[in-house]
Amino acid sequence: MFKLVSTRRLVGQFGDLLGSMGARVLVLPVSGVATILGSRIVVEATGAEGFAWFSLVISLPLLIPISDFGIGAALTDVVATDGLNSPRFWSTLKKVLSLLASISGFATLIAVGMAVFGLWSPLLGVPGGPLMELACAAVALFAAVGIPLGAAQRILLSLGKQTLSTLVLGFGGVWSLSATWVVSLFEASDFALYALAYASGPLVAQILLGIVATRILRKARPPLGVVGKKGKVRVHMVAVPMAIITLSLPLAYQSDRTVLAHVSSMDQLASYSLVGLIYTPLLSILSVGGQTLWPMFMTQKESNGVRKLYWHGIAIFAILGIVLASGLIVLGPAITHIVKGNDANLSSPISTYILFGMLLLLFAAHTTNGMLLMDERGRKLQAVGSVALLVVKVPLSIYLGSHFGAEGVIASTIVAVTLCLFIPACVAAPRYWQRRPVELTDQAKTSATEKFAR
Repeated sequence: MFKLVSTRRLVGQFGDLLGSMGARVLVLPVSGVATILGSRIVVEATGAEGFAWFSLVISLPLLIPISDFGIGAALTDVVATDGLNSPRFWSTLKKVLSLLASISGFATLIAVGMAVFGLWSPLLGVPGGPLMELACAAVALFAAVGIPLGAAQRILLSLGKQTLSTLVLGFGGVWSLSATWVVSLFEASDFALYALAYASGPLVAQILLGIVATRILRKARPPLGVVGKKGKVRVHMVAVPMAIITLSLPLAYQSDRTVLAHVSSMDQLASYSLVGLIYTPLLSILSVGGQTLWPMFMTQKESNGVRKLYWHGIAIFAILGIVLASGLIVLGPAITHIVKGNDANLSSPISTYILFGMLLLLFAAHTTNGMLLMDERGRKLQAVGSVALLVVKVPLSIYLGSHFGAEGVIASTIVAVTLCLFIPACVAAPRYWQRRPVELTDQAKTSATEKFAR
C-alpha cells in the first residue's frame, strides 16, 4: 500500500515531466518519419553533397545566435512564483514582449543585410549565389520572427503545460515534410530551395503555439493592482546570464557542421548529418522533459523537498539516457539506411553512432543538475561554464575534426561538456540545498514549539 501511494505521488509530482516526454515520444514517430522522408526527398533530388549542404543551412538558426537572449526566462520565473493573475506577471509580460520585438526587428535587418552583401555563403562555407543567400536570409528571418513567439512556450512551461506545448510544436515536422514534397513536385535540384521549404515548419508550429498561449491568457483575470518598484522583475538579472548561455551553447554545439565543412570532407559532413537526424530528436526528449524540472525546483521552498526532487530526477534521466543511447546505437544504422537509400556515397561507421550515444548519456546525466541550477547563482555558474565550453570545444573540434572527421567533433563535445558543465554542476548541486531552509519533521516542529513556549 505504501509503495502504491508513493508511486501515485511520484507520478503526480512528475506528471508534466512524464507527460511531456510521453508526448514527445508520441510525436517522434510522426516527426521522425517526416524527417526521414523529407531527407530522402532531398538526397534523391540533390545527392549526398546537396544533402550535406542542406543540413548545414537548416541548422543555421541553431548556429547563429538568433534567440530571445534569455529574456523569456523571466516569464518562467514570475509565472511559477506569482501566477498569471498577478500584476507582476502582466508587467513583466509587457516588458518582455517589447524587448523581444526589438530583438526580432534587429535580427531581421542583420539577416537581410548579410544576404545583400553576400556574406552568408562564406560564413557557412557553402556554394555562393543569389538563391543561396536568399535561402539563408529566409531561414534566419524565420528564426527572427519566432523570437517573440517563443514567449508562449515559456509561459506554458511554467504553467505545467509542457505536454501541450510539445504536441503543438510536433506539428512543425509535418509541415516541413509537406513543404519539401511540394518543392520536389517541381523537380527542383537546388538544395537551397529544399532548405527554405523545410525551415518553414518550426515557424508555423510556433505561430500555432502563440495562438494557444493567447487563448490561455485571455482566460486569466486582468490585474487590479499596481506593481511597486520592489515587486518588479529585474529582467536583466535573469536575461544577462541566460543570454550568455543561449549564445555560447548553440555556437559550441552547432559549430560541428561548419567546422567539418571547412576542415574535413563532404563525406564526413554528410556522415555526421545522417546520424544527427536520429540523435537530434532523441536529444529533444531529454530537453523537453528536463525543462519541466525548472519550475518544479523553483516552487520548492525547503531543502528536503529539493533533495527528493533532485534524486528522483537523477534516477528518471539515468534510465532514460540508457534507453535512448541504446536505441540510437542498435536501431540507428537501420533507420539511416532508409534515408540514404541506394546512395553508396552516404554512410556512417558504427563509431559515429556510439559517440552520439555517449553524448546522449552525458546530457541525460547533466539534465537534472542543469535545471536545479537555474536560480540567480546557478545561472551565473552555468553562464561561466558555457563560455568555457565554447572556448574549449571549438579549437578542439577544429583539431580533432581535421584529423578524425565526424568522430573528432563529437568527441570534442564530450570532452568539453564533461570538463566545463558536468563536473562543475555535480560539485555545485549539493551546495544548492544549503541555500534553502530545512523542512522540519512533525516531531521537530512540536519540539520547537514547546521550546518556544517555555
